Amino acid sequence: MRESELKLVRATGNKFESRFFVGYFLDDRKSDLAVIVSKKHGSAVERNRIKRRVREAFRKVAKKVDRSVKAVLYLKFVVKKANFDDLCITLAAALERK
Repeated sequence: MRESELKLVRATGNKFESRFFVGYFLDDRKSDLAVIVSKKHGSAVERNRIKRRVREAFRKVAKKVDRSVKAVLYLKFVVKKANFDDLCITLAAALERK
């Protein structure tokens, strides 16, 4: 997702806050995801691991939820220790909310 698309989603999308992330969701024809992780989360290896887990949870949930969205997720520190199933449940709640 390009920076201009990130700004559009953040400016016009629906905001959803959870204990794991602050997300912005905008209905679109095709699902797309941007995961933003601060350097405060740790080394590049740790940040990439976190992003992979979140992307996989999004893929898993997106198959079940019949909604195409552009999503921008700003991750919180708690996500590092989050259970994968809890992460999926939270993402599903965010995607199902309109």
